[in-house]
Amino acid sequence: MSKPTKSIGRNTLNFYYKEVFDELEKTLGETFTNLPQRIKSGYANVVTKHSRITKTNQHIKDPESFYMLDREVESYFNDARDFRCVNDTGYYLLPNKKEKGAYTLKRKEEKDSTYFNPTNWLISTVMAANGVNGQPGWTNGFKLSDQLQNVADKVEAIKDKELTLINHKQQTITEVVEGNGGALFATESKSRLTSNLNLEVTINLQTLKEHKDLIMEIGGEVWKSEQDEYKQSRWEILRGVERRIAAGRGVEEEEAEEFTIGGVKYNSLPTYIKSFLGSDLTMNSLTQRLKEIDKLEELARGKETSSIPIIYKEASTGRYTALGGLLQSYHKSVRYAALQGCYEYDLDTAHQNILFQLLTSYDFFDYEFTKEESESLDRLHYYLEDKNDVRVNLAIDTNTDIAKTKEALQALTYGAQLADNPMRSINEILDHNEHQINKFINHPFTQAYANAFNLANKLLVGDKQTITNEVGITVDRRSKSKNLAHILQGYERSVIDAIIKHSNKDDIALLLHDCVVFYNRQDPKHLSNIVQEETGFTLQFSEELY
Repeated sequence: MSKPTKSIGRNTLNFYYKEVFDELEKTLGETFTNLPQRIKSGYANVVTKHSRITKTNQHIKDPESFYMLDREVESYFNDARDFRCVNDTGYYLLPNKKEKGAYTLKRKEEKDSTYFNPTNWLISTVMAANGVNGQPGWTNGFKLSDQLQNVADKVEAIKDKELTLINHKQQTITEVVEGNGGALFATESKSRLTSNLNLEVTINLQTLKEHKDLIMEIGGEVWKSEQDEYKQSRWEILRGVERRIAAGRGVEEEEAEEFTIGGVKYNSLPTYIKSFLGSDLTMNSLTQRLKEIDKLEELARGKETSSIPIIYKEASTGRYTALGGLLQSYHKSVRYAALQGCYEYDLDTAHQNILFQLLTSYDFFDYEFTKEESESLDRLHYYLEDKNDVRVNLAIDTNTDIAKTKEALQALTYGAQLADNPMRSINEILDHNEHQINKFINHPFTQAYANAFNLANKLLVGDKQTITNEVGITVDRRSKSKNLAHILQGYERSVIDAIIKHSNKDDIALLLHDCVVFYNRQDPKHLSNIVQEETGFTLQFSEELY
């Protein structure tokens, strides 16, 4: 049992390397040291978090830039206007009367203040757009200046020393987590957590090194395949990789077929390699994987046991999200390599199951379903009984692949509209392929399946102007998809809480929204029994060995 989460400030969980801060002071001199502490720690945060561009921070409009929402800027620097004047437009420093040698930041000239030119330590690369049709556009993009990148590189070069994570109050990450009772922070629901998680997550540095070696080995071939003068196909690249893997395992050339994608006989390979070979091998994805591995190695450096610290905050729906996306948002192959030997227990069609059980529960016993509504529930039930059969048949009927079919059905679960409109998510998922889109949106199954979620909105949302989900987070009424997501992810979170509550926290490695990764094997039936007793839902768990 842990202490309940205390109310924490929006900046408490912003941790940066003390070594980065110290190097900034050394490298930038008085220009840096004379700034208020919040501005200095703000820059230390940016360097710590954004010295590498990965898929967790890469800007959609400029792959070489990282993005920062205004709320992130304000959490680092307290006020985005303070950041802009120091970085971009120029600022004033006024001697602090209470603290000798300290200064107060001013955006405008005041008596006894001194003007300073902008630092330009962060280079603005992309200016935010307003978006289209009321949808938010992209946010601001930045790059580290050469000075800041050099600071990051110097700290990265410290190979054997453990780096110290602190916040602007000079609290270490360990102190903050101990005061909270664990690494889960209920920042949205303010719920009284009955159990919590360890801060440190054990990782496999040897497997990560092997993954890095494999990436480096094929990087040149992938680069060549992306040049116009080379015609090497992705299949040829994979074939070469598979031959080398087979050779490394003492397999003769003529036997290498056993490890090919086409032959599917590669089950003896580690999960991270299978995931890697089945992914989109581009220079961008390879580079991002390398940076993710570098980050994990950096966080584990100098420790007696190879581990990284992971803190979870609640998203606006209550979902637990790892700060910085550590492992949780990394490429699967990197996560599998880092946690090789662990077991993932994933809720099987969780949201569809939860919705079906809600719509057929005693709460709606007196509701008279129309013929169309009953048919839609039948279709949803059929999907739950044999989702693989449904996905395969639908993929065949719509001339698309199973992965896209699965993603499109998931979008319908959240209330995506069946409409031939280029702004709709279904069209994005199906790559705006008119033929596939028409077949998908007019298919009898998808028509009935979509009606089930229209029914869900009718019964679970109705005319409510505010929506409170299972973990007590209330939001204003929004679009159908957002309303359903808020409800479903609240229930999903309650399921995860039940698992945490009845598990040994020393055995939990990672949370992944709708699944839990354990260091050791669990009994899936036992997990299902826990969920049923705690939440009333009958849900099944699939098992995957990393």
